[in-house]
Amino acid sequence: MSVSRKEHGSDGFRSPTEKGTSSEPLFAKLQRFAARFGVEQRGIEPVPSDERSNPGMPQIGTMWFSANLVVSTFALGAIAIPLACSRYLGPIFGHRQMVLSQYYFGYHGVKLGLAAAINVIGCIGWSAVNVTVGAQLFPAVNKDIAGWASILIISMSALIVSLLAYNVLHAYERWAWAPAWVVFTVTLGQFAHSGKFDSLLPLSTGQTEAGSILSFASAPVSRSRPHLFVWTFVGLYTPLLFTQLLGAAIMTATVHNEDYLDAYTDSSVGGILAQVLVPPLGRFGEFCLAILALSIIANNCPNIYSISFALLGTLCYVAIAIPGYDSFTTWLEKFMLIISYWLGIYLAIALLEHLVFRRGIGGYRADDYMNPKALPPGFAAIAAFGFGVMGACLGMSQAWSLAFGFTGISFTTLRELERGYFKR
Repeated sequence: MSVSRKEHGSDGFRSPTEKGTSSEPLFAKLQRFAARFGVEQRGIEPVPSDERSNPGMPQIGTMWFSANLVVSTFALGAIAIPLACSRYLGPIFGHRQMVLSQYYFGYHGVKLGLAAAINVIGCIGWSAVNVTVGAQLFPAVNKDIAGWASILIISMSALIVSLLAYNVLHAYERWAWAPAWVVFTVTLGQFAHSGKFDSLLPLSTGQTEAGSILSFASAPVSRSRPHLFVWTFVGLYTPLLFTQLLGAAIMTATVHNEDYLDAYTDSSVGGILAQVLVPPLGRFGEFCLAILALSIIANNCPNIYSISFALLGTLCYVAIAIPGYDSFTTWLEKFMLIISYWLGIYLAIALLEHLVFRRGIGGYRADDYMNPKALPPGFAAIAAFGFGVMGACLGMSQAWSLAFGFTGISFTTLRELERGYFKR
């Protein structure tokens, strides 16, 4: 006997607040029990328009502002424009970004887990990087705190916020940026007052690193897409630019100042920040370091939330971070190279499919995401992925990556052939 959608709510499932019957499945009972504690239960199915949260534009910006105004971005950066562009499709489909990969890799191509698996690896890897940086600050405050204990303090705090679901996550991220902003401003003032940077001016060139995270805000269909782009871009670019330039400036002081160099050699990022804050500010400087260490929570929460298996993801990145604590710089460089190759490959496929083959948003049909016959077969994307890996291997010794170029050229050719044969 069929059951109407009306009886079970707009998405065909019983409302978590409804009382179940004695004959309902155990899984349904567990869902209702979890709903009492605010645990999110939706999977990859799209969020209906009438069930989407309606955060104001500033809240979308503060989500990214808090996640990136942290001590790990003192040494790291992010690709703001591609991520901001990805927000265009959110209000239309109500999907998470990885679900949209089915429009690029096809229904069965996504089942292979290429995009999702590498995204999970990226989230876990960045979480390990972030928590390692934060953990370096606690020993600068109290040398009796071991590195592994610092990692556990930050990771367990992030896990608690992640388990409390979407609304709590956004409420936390809305204000988490404020104390970090104050501390970074104090750091800037103290470093500028020290005069350690003046002897190096003017500078001629510099380099930036790159990384990416996914989007974590839903919005109504009527939401202005240009506004979403602007708020996401500002929320990303502003803290990244500020903290990255501050980190680069402070690091240059190690060139001529032995105290700064010794601090960085002994305790990496935590040591050099302690050198800026603790000698002139004393206990207040130590308090500032503790705030910066805990700012990592705002960065790791979205990573772990997006994995879905928050506890398992936390255990994985803790298991990586603790052994890598003493070799952070080497581990970070290798990991960032791997992630940058993956970003180049994924962006090449996504951008070409969106701009060349679908010719913008009008080329998508929201109902096709679970219809294998309406989606691309995925052969072109999978093959282009392989060519991208080949390009990455060939270009590893170069100053620039061949992954994006190899992927773009191969995907354009193969996708045209695929469309001509399969007509989709």
